[in-house]
Amino acid sequence: MSFFNELLKKAARRFGYQIQKYPFAEFLTVPVFDLSVQLLMAVRGERLNFIEVGANDGRSGDPLNHYILQYPWHGMLIEPQPDVFAQLCENYASVRDRLIFENVAIANGLSTITMYRGQGKDYPITSIHKKVIAQLAPHDVESLIVPCTTLDALIQKHGMSNVDILQIDAEGHDYNVLKTLNLAATSPLIIQFEHGLLSSQEINGAVRYLSSHGYRVLYGGRQIADTVALHKNFPVVVVDPRMHPAPSLRLSSDG
Repeated sequence: MSFFNELLKKAARRFGYQIQKYPFAEFLTVPVFDLSVQLLMAVRGERLNFIEVGANDGRSGDPLNHYILQYPWHGMLIEPQPDVFAQLCENYASVRDRLIFENVAIANGLSTITMYRGQGKDYPITSIHKKVIAQLAPHDVESLIVPCTTLDALIQKHGMSNVDILQIDAEGHDYNVLKTLNLAATSPLIIQFEHGLLSSQEINGAVRYLSSHGYRVLYGGRQIADTVALHKNFPVVVVDPRMHPAPSLRLSSDG
């Protein structure tokens, strides 16, 4: 049986998959993204700058909502669907003085793009990939044409000189969104994106792009299908081995 298992694992690895044991019991994953955000606020202060791509209505499955409302964060919320965008603006009306709202899609080399939308289990799901909608929300699919721009263009437009957090939820378009950001010029300390709907080639491309610009990458961020990447300048807690018997903690940002 062990020989067969090893053979199966090797075959899976050739196609970019990893087979591992998984507990049958229900359990909660470690909230890596939230721990990273809270550590960053502990070191840098509660005011952080962020960009969120695919902000939806600001509530449905949103990992940034409570931070934006509870802390003095400043940032940009990007949502391409006009009707959902209106809900987004309404839901953040109480703090809109420190937010930028952009009703666009993110893509390279296009002025407009066609998106597809269907009703998912809990809320509508939208993607530029029709096959994603067919898989996740196959009923009453509609198409809409929305304007496009890049993250670099929006950062330049609004003069965002510093971005601490980049959150991407683009339903299978995440790597293409990431590629519109020049990481050599703008290096968010925390990047989270959804890899669950990406192909093996896109996942590899995203990891190589991040790694080549000084990011450490961890699969399984807020959810199992999320990936969290921390820049080399992210403040890491380091244990000083010279301190015994009770080690002290020092904060380091040298990677």
